[in-house]
Amino acid sequence: MTSYTDTEWNRVMFEKTGVKVNFLHPVFGQEKEQLNVMIASGDLTDMIRVLSSNIPEEWSRLMRTGLF
Repeated sequence: MTSYTDTEWNRVMFEKTGVKVNFLHPVFGQEKEQLNVMIASGDLTDMIRVLSSNIPEEWSRLMRTGLF
């Protein structure tokens, strides 16, 4: 598996809902930088999952800017 997009769970969910979910995974170790680039560029995905244990300050910033 190279992405959660390739999981059996995602395939079954698509069959049941008709909603195709494509997962984008940041390069390991560059999560914070890649999130900052996404936010700064305004090129946002429909959903963003940030692990608060890894970058807790991002949650408050996303909420302040209205992106979350």
